[in-house]
Amino acid sequence: MPARVQEHYRQKQYHPAFELATRWVRENPESAAAHYWRGLASGRLAEASSFLSRFRYVRILEEEMQKVLELDPAYSEGGAYRVLGRLYFKLPRLLGGDVKKSRRLLEKSAEIAPQNALTHEYLYETYLRLGQEESARRELQKTKQMQRQSQNSIDTAPGGP
Repeated sequence: MPARVQEHYRQKQYHPAFELATRWVRENPESAAAHYWRGLASGRLAEASSFLSRFRYVRILEEEMQKVLELDPAYSEGGAYRVLGRLYFKLPRLLGGDVKKSRRLLEKSAEIAPQNALTHEYLYETYLRLGQEESARRELQKTKQMQRQSQNSIDTAPGGP
């Protein structure tokens, strides 16, 4: 089932991914992976939903990521911290958005997986919004360095460009 959930998600088929992940969670309630993928699919459904449906999916996303943090905070390179951090960055303040909370969660994700470029990119944006230019500049440098290293490893791989 995990492969099917991920395949639907990669193909941007979020509703089938969500339904399969929901079944996965029911069958494996102690699986951090099941909760994580259900939360991710829920987040994508929230982005594509009507205003009222969006709240339901956001609540599911928060609940699932909290469960991941209970089960295995390091799962997917601190992914639950990263997802929640990004959620609180994007949500309007009236709906629970909190940039300082976003920063704390993203910093936790970066502690778990300092090599994750996406976390550093999100931290860069968060620090900018908070007016912390020096911290933002550091995160931007880390992100660019990681992207260069990634590109260099692709360029030097056998059969690379």
